[in-house]
Amino acid sequence: MTEREYQYFMMMSEKCSDSDGETLLEKLLKTRVEPAEVLNYPFNIPTKQEYPSKDWSWSSSFGFSSEKVTLSFYDVSLLYNIDENSELYGAFSYMIFGGGIGLGYKYYIEGKSKSSMFVNTGAQIYVMGENHTVDAVLNTAAGLSLKKTGGKTSFNIGISLLFPVEEIIPFINLQRRL
Repeated sequence: MTEREYQYFMMMSEKCSDSDGETLLEKLLKTRVEPAEVLNYPFNIPTKQEYPSKDWSWSSSFGFSSEKVTLSFYDVSLLYNIDENSELYGAFSYMIFGGGIGLGYKYYIEGKSKSSMFVNTGAQIYVMGENHTVDAVLNTAAGLSLKKTGGKTSFNIGISLLFPVEEIIPFINLQRRL
């Protein structure tokens, strides 16, 4: 707290009193609350709870297809958590006769920490078959993530739309955040 803020606080605490005649300063001394928590002068100070830090994490999923890399049985993803609702991802997938990589963005309507609907958009590259055919597509997906309360495992179900091939592919998988 700067000297000027302290002087303002002292002036206001002398002027403010409740029906008992107790000043704001006396109340603060009783409750041991920091002046900034009560006064918020000149504006609210952002806290870590209000603005969570951006961080990296991992996830893996197993099942029929995925919203991140559509044609896959198993994928591992590196996630950049933007906030409680958004993440950027890079995913590596495996299929019986090939695999793929994908980059994209996923948005959870209600947040990642609880069951929520989500939308996803991304780009994918596949290598498939004996001839190692390479194919690149864009995808958009919508689905539902059912999460066990407090757990890191979720059950995902939904559909993906691939461009330019214009195919709709359902997905159902178990995802675990590591």
